[in-house]
Amino acid sequence: THVKQRWVGRTLLEVFAKEFIAYSAEYYQASIEAGRVTVNAQRVTPGHVLRDGERIVHRAVRCRENPVLDRGLIRVVAETEELLVVSKPSSLPIHPCGSYRFNSLIALLRAQGTVAPGAELHTTHRLDRLTSGLVIFAKTKAAARQVGAWFQGSEIRKTYLARVRGSFDHLIE
Repeated sequence: THVKQRWVGRTLLEVFAKEFIAYSAEYYQASIEAGRVTVNAQRVTPGHVLRDGERIVHRAVRCRENPVLDRGLIRVVAETEELLVVSKPSSLPIHPCGSYRFNSLIALLRAQGTVAPGAELHTTHRLDRLTSGLVIFAKTKAAARQVGAWFQGSEIRKTYLARVRGSFDHLIE
């Protein structure tokens, strides 16, 4: 991942220990010292102060991938030369992050052959891991900018629908 603005000026170990809580600070310190965590493809110390533009890579020895609900293939709702619209199930993050590397929407779309391994796929909006719904991907940067402009201009918008059980009339009165 690239260094985020909030990480600039902080040590590598501090960022890993406070922002990536899947492992202990001791694990991250040992990983940095062993060279499994690199900055700009170079070994660094745990005290390395992060700078803007740097790229951090963590090569985990073992990966504890969080499980997701298995609902089979990701359903493609629509596809054009520039856009791909899919139905995202709950429990699945859109892109690899944190302890999700393979169990993410983009990784599964590639694994099931919907998206070629090297093909560009740009997220155009957020949909939290636990939320199911339609996700619009752009196949080019220009298409991603266009969809972003549509969201910005309220030409398209997200609508959330909650499914509940029981009667809640007494809460409204």
